[in-house]
Amino acid sequence: MPAPEASVNFLTAQQTTEQTTTSATYGDVSGAVTPTLVSGARYMMWVYAKIGGSNVNQLYSFKLVDTTLPDDTDMAGSEKVLEPGSASQYASYSYCTVFTAQSAGTVKMQFKANDGATTSKVRFAEFVLIQLNTPGAELIEGQDWWIVEDATATTLGTSPQTFAARTLSASVSSTNHYTNRINGESWAFWGHTAINYNNGSYQCNTNLVVDGTTVTGSQEPEDPNEVSCDWLQQAIDFGDANDKALSITASDEHASAANQYVSSRLVALRLEVFASYLIDQDLTAYDSTSTSWLTNLDGSFTPSTTGKAIAIGCSVFDGGGTGRHIYQKLLIDTAAHWGTSMSGTGSGTTRDGTDELPYQFATVISGSASTEFDYDWQWSKGSSASHGIEDRCLVMFTPELAGFRKTWDGSADGALNTPANWSGGAAPSKEDTVLFAENGTNAPASSSLTCKRVFFGKGFTQQFGGSTSLSVSAEIVTIDSPDAKLHITPTVNDLRVRAVRDVNPGLYLLGTIRNLYLLNPKGPVEVLDTARLFYLFVMGSRGVLPNAAPYASGRPVTLTIGNSQSDTGSVARCEGVFDVDQQHGGFKTIQIYGPGRYILKDEEDDETTDILLASGALLDFRGTTITGTVDNYQAVFSCSDNKNSQLDFGSAINGWGGIFIFDNEVGGANTTAFSGTTVTAHSSQTRFGQDTLTPSA
Repeated sequence: MPAPEASVNFLTAQQTTEQTTTSATYGDVSGAVTPTLVSGARYMMWVYAKIGGSNVNQLYSFKLVDTTLPDDTDMAGSEKVLEPGSASQYASYSYCTVFTAQSAGTVKMQFKANDGATTSKVRFAEFVLIQLNTPGAELIEGQDWWIVEDATATTLGTSPQTFAARTLSASVSSTNHYTNRINGESWAFWGHTAINYNNGSYQCNTNLVVDGTTVTGSQEPEDPNEVSCDWLQQAIDFGDANDKALSITASDEHASAANQYVSSRLVALRLEVFASYLIDQDLTAYDSTSTSWLTNLDGSFTPSTTGKAIAIGCSVFDGGGTGRHIYQKLLIDTAAHWGTSMSGTGSGTTRDGTDELPYQFATVISGSASTEFDYDWQWSKGSSASHGIEDRCLVMFTPELAGFRKTWDGSADGALNTPANWSGGAAPSKEDTVLFAENGTNAPASSSLTCKRVFFGKGFTQQFGGSTSLSVSAEIVTIDSPDAKLHITPTVNDLRVRAVRDVNPGLYLLGTIRNLYLLNPKGPVEVLDTARLFYLFVMGSRGVLPNAAPYASGRPVTLTIGNSQSDTGSVARCEGVFDVDQQHGGFKTIQIYGPGRYILKDEEDDETTDILLASGALLDFRGTTITGTVDNYQAVFSCSDNKNSQLDFGSAINGWGGIFIFDNEVGGANTTAFSGTTVTAHSSQTRFGQDTLTPSA
């Protein structure tokens, strides 16, 4: 592996002295505040604290505030309201998210005693943040990290309901989800949930489900006004070619509980992006009768050149009885990492024998450069009854990035192989990630690229290749530039197009592409007839760019696969799925030349303007409306799998030696469907209802 070139910026802050308040109004927890954040910087953040109160019959509240926003805005889903199970023990507070600093401010913790008389306590607090858009060390959304959020307020029932969720596709077996991982990669996942309790007698269960494996946190509240705020954690090595489903689910123990789901988020981080990383995970139960310190997870880790390591862990305490406590500490080379701040006070008190309490930590470890250290994450409990922990997960990673991140600056000329055109003064190698994040002094105009990943960012608006197509060989290429003119001949496993120019020319593709994902196209995309394309997926931006602006009317939204009616093989046997969703960037005009089977869906009841099929293409139409024309040149247009009861065809249907199958078994292709439609067919075959295909004049 090449030596690391760049590091992500990271921030940490610790408060290890207990802070208290008796105020009924929220106030700052002294020392529980981040360093000043960089305006415009995007951060992934983990917060852990030990919280409590002096009276087991009163409520105490805790939250995070973002001061980079006007009026010091509360961070969504960050409030926890607690009635402590013990006045001398401390509960766990945990929060994780991704956010952008809107100005040079901070994130701080606040607390209050709801009755204004007793004492609210914060025993310990720690913030850990990494800057995702560190200049020269950018982590790429969708490739290196992502977040999915859900904030649909819902009253829970006894059956698990799914909230924040995503499916990661490894192959073409799933055709309606964004592929954002490749085999052999390792990822860490955090699932954060906020629940408003509406009862003091029944448990609420929250689950982080990763590829069928469930980590559960559950707790019975003492007071119907309590609010939970916790994360669960899993990590996974992608070692097969199967899809991986991830979700956060929640349910109530009893039908009369009526607990209120508030929000959830899935946060994901690709660990291979870092120069050194570790996953230590055991999802089996570990029961013991001992009250001594026991090893939870242990091993060794070698940081890179800075000697720094970020460590994030989560375990679930299965109390097995009421009023039981658990304790934890982290030893680094046999020395307690937090001193006495963590080990002397509990991480929660069970209120019921079936409670499963998550307890977490996030911290930065300072060691010696490139020197191995030993870690020992330990736990103990206050009861000799047989019970213990389960679902243990620890991840560590260095701030230094693996391989090299090469950023184009074009300071010397337009040649991709000129070292002086790249950050660090060296041209990319096959293990590098290449970033066209901003415009260079010169636009890329000659030579070729061979690397691991390529990313065209929104700030890159120049031509890539100009009139000459440039060869790019990589595992993954992501295009997120709505203004650049790109002329590319890729040899690539995954080409992910989020945005292209909204005027001709938009994006012209040659080369060999196994999977082409058109995720948020804002303009015309043409796969030239010399390209080799195997699988094509067209979908809106839901889950990828949820804040994308609605599509402006009148823009040329055209997809062309192959570019001549005589094309016979460039996209042979290609398969494709189209999700026509104009609000989120679907295509209005679709032109397909050459053999292949395509499915045209219509998730939002949006319309397709024109369809042109030629040279053996088969289009499975599952939408509702075509406002323009359907032209069929020796291809197949089929509605046989269309489940809509009423279809609406446009101004004209024209066939030249093609096949039309309008039967959809639910009568959608009726007289109304063809009202105002002129049908012209030359040596074509058609089927209405269950009629046999017959040639038309």
